[in-house]
Amino acid sequence: AEPDVDLINQELPNAKLTTNNKIKLFYLADEYKRNKNLKIWDDKRFGDLSEIIYQILSSGTNIESLILNSETFDKLTDSLTKEITKQTENLSRELHLSICQCLMKEFSKESHEKLLIYSAWRKEIIDKCAY
Repeated sequence: AEPDVDLINQELPNAKLTTNNKIKLFYLADEYKRNKNLKIWDDKRFGDLSEIIYQILSSGTNIESLILNSETFDKLTDSLTKEITKQTENLSRELHLSICQCLMKEFSKESHEKLLIYSAWRKEIIDKCAY
């Protein structure tokens, strides 16, 4: 289904987001309206996409704490998915995993240790999806 860009632009001013994130989303909505595509969806821009997703979904939630305090990668994915579900509706499992990956990718930018956690989590997800 096509996103309703006009509805997004109408609702965005009242969204509980930072002004910076609202501006980013206005620009993205405008780009989508003009091109029916977003440059940020390009694989080369995954870091930019991850940053926006993290900023939007981590407001009021300590994503880092969820990541660092999970006992297993399965529990980590479940915790992130629960947080995503609190703020979204009717997402497929694939989209939940994509959003989890964005959250993990942004988390990984802070240190080599966090990058190792992200890499191990990502490998486990890929290995499970291969079966």
